[in-house]
This record gives sequence, C-alpha cells and structure tokens, in this order.
Amino acid sequence: MTARKEQSANLSNFHEVQERRRLEETQKLCAQRDKEMADVKAKLQQFRLKQQEDDQQLRDEWELRQKSFWTRIETTIKQEEDKVAQRSAEEQRKREEEEKKRKDEDSKKRISEEKRRAEEERTLKEEEEKRHSEEEKKRKEEEEVRLQKEEEQQKKERLEIELEQRKQVGLSTADDDWQAARNNLKVDHFSESGGCFIPFAEAEVADGDRERR
Repeated sequence: MTARKEQSANLSNFHEVQERRRLEETQKLCAQRDKEMADVKAKLQQFRLKQQEDDQQLRDEWELRQKSFWTRIETTIKQEEDKVAQRSAEEQRKREEEEKKRKDEDSKKRISEEKRRAEEERTLKEEEEKRHSEEEKKRKEEEEVRLQKEEEQQKKERLEIELEQRKQVGLSTADDDWQAARNNLKVDHFSESGGCFIPFAEAEVADGDRERR
C-alpha cells in the first residue's frame, strides 16, 4: 500500500510537473506569439505610416508639378495675350497714323482744290469783268459812232433841206458863203504878200499875229 501510494504520489507529482511545464511552454508560446503579433502590428503600423508619408509626398509633388505646370501655362497664355495686345495696339496706332495721314492729305487736297477753285473763280470773274468792261466800252464806242452817224446824217439832211430851200429862193448855203469867204481871204493875203502865194494856214497865223500886235 505504501509503495502504491508513493508510486501514485510520484505519478501525480510527475503529472503536475508535466502540466506545469506544459503550461509554462504554452505561456512561453503565447508570449512569443503575442510578441510576434506585436512586432507584426508595429511593422504594419510603420509600413502604413511610411505608405502615408510616401503618398503624401507623392501628392505634394503632384500638386507642385500641377501648380508649376499651370503656372507655366498661365504665364505662356499671359505672354501670348501681351503679344496679341501689343500687336493690336501697334496695328491700331498704325491705323490711326494712316487715318491721320489720309485726313491730312484729304485736307491738303481740299484746301488746294478750294484755292484752285477760288483762283479759277477769281480769274473767271476778272475775265468776266474785263469782257463786260470791253463790251461796255465797245457798246459806248458803237453808241458814239451811231450817234455821230445819226448826227452827221441829221446834219446832212438839214444841209440838203437848207440847200434845197436856198436854191428855191436863189440864196447860197452856209457852206457856199464860208467857201467864198475863204477864197476871198486867200486873194487878200495874196495881194498883201506882194503877189506871193501864202498858204491859207500860214495866212491865218499871220493874221492872228497882226491882230495880237
């Protein structure tokens, strides 16, 4: 009985030792697993953080590249717009200069044309006045000639009438009387000059001189 109890006690102690060892081994395994899990979690956390950092860096770099890209695009667009505005302003300036030049030329042509027309009008007016003056002068001369002819015609008609009347009553005309007096005057001057003939005009001058003396 004692040997059995001792054997049973030894066996029970053995089982307890085995159980304690198994428990210790199990605890060790659990602790190692927990440690490994913690290490895996830590590594996963580090990986996630690293991934987040990498993703953030990529996003920052992308945004920076996008910002730089759009800045270059906007700068290029602004430069092209400035060039277009500059060309437009230059073209507008040229158009304004050409328009001003055209207006100046038109103004000069208009002034020149006005001067030419004024000169033509002045010339035409002077020619018209000259023509009118010449016509008026010619008209007056013709009128004077006509009046002189009428006067001569009237005088002739009066002389003819007077001649006819004098012939009817046996009288000489005024011309006949004047011609007879002239002839008598010539004869008197011929006698006074000692028989030398003195032209009638010279005789009249001599008579005039004697009358003044």
